[in-house]
Amino acid sequence: MSKRVKKTEPSAKPEPQRRSRRTQPAAEDSGDESGADSDASGGGQSDLHIGNGVAHNFGDYRDGAITHIKLKNFVTYDRMEVTPGPHMNMIIGPNGTGKSTIVCAIALGLGGRPSLLGRAKDISEFVKHGHERGSIEITLASRGAELKIRRDIVREGNRTTWKINGRAATFGEVQKTTRQLSVQVDNLCQFLPQDRVVEFSKMSAQELLKETQKAVGREDLLALQTELTDLRQKERQTMSELQRTEQDVDALRKQNDVLERDVQRWQARQAAESELRVLTALVPVVRYMDAKAEHDRAKEARKQAHNHYTQVKNEVSAGVEEEIERLEAKIARGESRRRQAQDSLGA
Repeated sequence: MSKRVKKTEPSAKPEPQRRSRRTQPAAEDSGDESGADSDASGGGQSDLHIGNGVAHNFGDYRDGAITHIKLKNFVTYDRMEVTPGPHMNMIIGPNGTGKSTIVCAIALGLGGRPSLLGRAKDISEFVKHGHERGSIEITLASRGAELKIRRDIVREGNRTTWKINGRAATFGEVQKTTRQLSVQVDNLCQFLPQDRVVEFSKMSAQELLKETQKAVGREDLLALQTELTDLRQKERQTMSELQRTEQDVDALRKQNDVLERDVQRWQARQAAESELRVLTALVPVVRYMDAKAEHDRAKEARKQAHNHYTQVKNEVSAGVEEEIERLEAKIARGESRRRQAQDSLGA
């Protein structure tokens, strides 16, 4: 069974001399080579160069594309070089010919950890059997020029040292450099080792979209997608809140209709009570006015009675006075006769 390695963005593998070409992002390794110790006991491959012999300018390559790979004492290889072209590159060959070794070299040489490959645990296990040191040197296109990243591996102590364009560098600097070139060996949508195909197949649609956006290379694409997702979530929340608000408004409107009738009844009661208070306050006034009217009538009746009395008195008084005078004269005459009689008796 043959093995094929495939990638679709920045160049990552050779344009074979009958083997084919390869680029960088989504790499797929479909064989079953055993990685770090795939050829620990068999005879290794010495000097080997993979490429189609066609010269290319750096301007033909996208930033981050692999233009050259150089391995020394790495897994099955003593020395090996790959010169990929600027477009699609594929490496095709029988099992055990070292295709997966090149895939491992790309991942580890660009800052990947051994766990990324799902094979060996320690980086020292990738040093060829019988040797104490190995190295990976990968040249990338960067703004029309070359950028060399070298990883030296020491079996003793499981140590690694890095260089960028011949200058000693830290692992963090290497990661920063590869990120700037949109090289993402930890992104299964850009680099897919054969031992992680099952993991890739289990990714959800949302995870695939997220990793694909990262692999495309636009730094703001994932941020924009995240912002869009957040806005969509906020829209759903807003719509849900709006629906709840509309329901609350309907409920409040119905409640308001009930309360409005109650208010109208309450207002009618308040008006009646207010009128009652006014009328109650007017009761003494009405009573006073009734009493005053009665008083006026009584006063008028008294006046009329007094006038009638005066009139009667005036009418009667003349005859009475004459009668009194007559009676007084009569009394006086009787008194005179009494005295005379008394005098007569005394004489």
